[in-house]
Amino acid sequence: MENPLLSVVILNWNTCDLLEHCLASVLAATREISSEILVVDNGSSDNSVDMLQNRFRCVHLIALSANVGFARGNNIGLRESKGQYRVLLNPDTLVAEDALRIMVEHLETHPDVGAVGPHLVYPDGSTQLECARAVPTILDVFYRFMSLGKLVPRVRLPGSSYYRSTYDRTRSVGVISGSCMMVRRDVIEQVGPLDESFFLGGEDIEWCVRIRNRGWRIHYISTANVVHYQEQSKNKAPIESKLYAITSDEILIRLLYGNGQASLYRAMVLILLVPKLLVKAFWQSCSSRSSAEETFRAVLRLVSHYVGC
Repeated sequence: MENPLLSVVILNWNTCDLLEHCLASVLAATREISSEILVVDNGSSDNSVDMLQNRFRCVHLIALSANVGFARGNNIGLRESKGQYRVLLNPDTLVAEDALRIMVEHLETHPDVGAVGPHLVYPDGSTQLECARAVPTILDVFYRFMSLGKLVPRVRLPGSSYYRSTYDRTRSVGVISGSCMMVRRDVIEQVGPLDESFFLGGEDIEWCVRIRNRGWRIHYISTANVVHYQEQSKNKAPIESKLYAITSDEILIRLLYGNGQASLYRAMVLILLVPKLLVKAFWQSCSSRSSAEETFRAVLRLVSHYVGC
């Protein structure tokens, strides 16, 4: 059988209901496109696998026995893919019927573009700023720690160009979101897959940097719309997800900016984040002892990791 034009890879972990709606939207969006859909299940303990086997027999299911992380799980799906264009798609998304067609057509008419990302929106229709970003600096990480980006998301903070205010036109960007990105097969073969030293978070940024470093452009496409509920898998294990994000940030900063900046990041974690988590554990102890103990254990793990105990 001839290889499909498009491969859609969805990595799932315990988001059965969202995955079902996501697949329905993907099937509608690929009705006129030669395509295949692959779901890599990352060791889910809910009914995801049963749902897929009973309701979506057209989907290529790859059921893993354990959660191997975002990068490795997606790479497994990418290796099994046959399409000329390959989409990484989160299960907590709803794809507009014309979104994938618009993205494919853009790649076909722009041969120097290696990857494209859509306009991501929250369920209320507001734009997710992560869909079109610059490469982050250590100051961007600091602003995120201090929640300044959420407080003033449309204002360019000193030393930061992470988020830009223009989302109403298609343009070249530094980084698109791994929640939905379409990449050429040739690009993947040239630059390699996602870096598996990342478990959760940061791998999409590093991949975009690698793609651009090989001479390809990355485009944000304003007319391709995808609803993203965001961080639904992370909400299943918020503390663990936070620890993975911290580790991923350190790996990213070291790869992009060297050991000196990474050491500064480690100091930021100890000085800024650890006290914040301790205060959180204290307040949690007033209502939930188990939640407080989980947060406190996370603090101990952070301190142990960063001071080398």
